[in-house]
Amino acid sequence: MNNVISNLREVQQNWGYLENLFIHSEEVRRELPKESDEFVEIDKDVKRLLKDAHSKKYAILFSC
Repeated sequence: MNNVISNLREVQQNWGYLENLFIHSEEVRRELPKESDEFVEIDKDVKRLLKDAHSKKYAILFSC
């Protein structure tokens, strides 16, 4: 269970970095418009999954 929590924390940290690049950086959006648009769609799925994990409150339930 600690491994699940640790992995989720790592995903959140890495995702925050990618979000800043692909969503909040106008330069990256100009240089990589297709990839930025794809990231926006994937971002919706990731946020849905993380919200689901948070709502369950128990890592064991989320990982099943």
